[in-house]
Formats: sequence, structure tokens, C-alpha cells
Amino acid sequence: MVITKLYGGLGNQMFQYAAGRALALRSNDVLKLDLSWFGDTGRHIERPFKLRAFNINILEAKEDEVERFIPPSWRKAIGLYDHKRYIRERAFSSAKDVKRSEEDVYLDGYWHGEKCFKDFEEKIRGDFTLRDAISEEAKTVVDAIQHTDNSVALHIRRGDYVKSLKTRLFHGICSLEYYERAVEYMRSKIGEIKLFVFSDDIEWAKGQSLFNGANFVSKPDIKDYEELVIMSVCKHNIIANSSFSWWGSWLNKNPGKIIIAPRRWFNLKKEGDLVPSSWIRV
Repeated sequence: MVITKLYGGLGNQMFQYAAGRALALRSNDVLKLDLSWFGDTGRHIERPFKLRAFNINILEAKEDEVERFIPPSWRKAIGLYDHKRYIRERAFSSAKDVKRSEEDVYLDGYWHGEKCFKDFEEKIRGDFTLRDAISEEAKTVVDAIQHTDNSVALHIRRGDYVKSLKTRLFHGICSLEYYERAVEYMRSKIGEIKLFVFSDDIEWAKGQSLFNGANFVSKPDIKDYEELVIMSVCKHNIIANSSFSWWGSWLNKNPGKIIIAPRRWFNLKKEGDLVPSSWIRV
């Protein structure tokens, strides 16, 4: 049995699931999800459990199964727990601990980057298809993209990156200059482009002249997991330092896609192998 702990937003949940899923496939074992971080209601502040939207067989780990690895303090004090099979991520994008195992294991980390699951890429892509049809609002955008030459999904992450000083210091915010460089680079490679803009602060984006003439996608009627699908339908992507738009780009099936990512992903941490080598950094 492989148990992977899920926490954070949609993009992080996808990384955690993918790492656990790949390890379970390597070991010919079952994958269970520790959803305790989300509480009894499936919500944690503003970060609900999101993976039910996808074609995933969700098996939730029971409390006693999790306690084998994260025991009450009295059991921990006398060593009655499987500490050797509790695998905590030691560095971002570290795949060295996520190997085939004949024992039950518990994964605790972000597991950013594709190296943890690249060997099962097609299965992971299949898992992250939507269980239900997208909404009519989302379908209208997809139809527009499919009838547009050189469509480019551009994601702007602000939200807690702006509102929380701690989060801003850790992650940093992609500047308007970054998006100017990215748009210029994209135009230099493929000519005229049509931007489809996604953001948790869409009103800010609408106020920037750089995005004049863009299609502003984000709105209350479109779910975040639908935005992810819409991003992946575009021919090319310009992403923020965000796991959300990372997945929107990685799921893009266009063989000739150009993905542009910021040169610096974190302010206060090394990124490891988070960004694939084929993506462009500007």
C-alpha cells in the first residue's frame, strides 16, 4: 500500500497524487490518499480537496492506516511506528526517494516536477481528464480557442502572493516586465498571437495595456479545474510561478508547444527539477 498526503491547492494536490500514483504503479500496489489536512468537510480554509473532478479512483486512507506512520506522541516516544517507510521530501523535485517498494510507504511532500512520475506519463495524463463534461461557459472558450490560430494561455498569479507578506517573500510575484518579455519572445517565434488570460485577479489584468485585445477567461461561472483544461487546449503557454499553470502547460498535448516560465520560481528556495528542460525561461 502507498499512502500519499494531500494538502495545498489544486496544483499541489496533483503533484502529490501523481508521485503516489507512480510509486504505486511501480510497486504494483494500491494507492490511498490521506485527506486529513482538509478536515471532515473536505475543506481547509480556502483550499478544498479538488481531485474528485478527475477520472481518479479515490481510496481514502483510514485513520489507523495513517497512524502507522504518524502515530500519537506516546507511540512515537517508544518507537512503535514505521519511521523507515515515512518518506518526507527532502528537497523540491527530489525523486530519489520515490522508488519501487515492497513495503507499505507514506509520502509527505510537494514532489514538484515530472521526474517523480515521468515514467507513467500517459497514465497520469489519463487520470487528469475530467470526470464530467465541462460547463457551457467553459465550452464556449474552448470552442473559441480551437478556432484561433496561435492561441496562448497566459496565467497571472496574484491573490495570496500579493496579500500575504510571508507568501510574497517566499514565492515572489511575476512582474509585468516578465510578461512583456514572454509575449515578445512568443511573437518572435510564431508571429501574431491571441492571448487567453487566466488570473485570480482578473480585474488587475484587464487594467494592463499589455493585454489589450486578450480574451479574459477567469470568471465565477468557470471552475478552476475547467480553467486547467482550457489552458491545456491552447497551442502555447506563458505561466506564472504557480503549480496551477504548470499543470495547465504540462497537460498541453500540442507537440509543437512553446512553454515560457519565469527565470526564477522561488525567492527563498531552490526549485530543483520543477521546470522541464524543454520549457523556455525568460
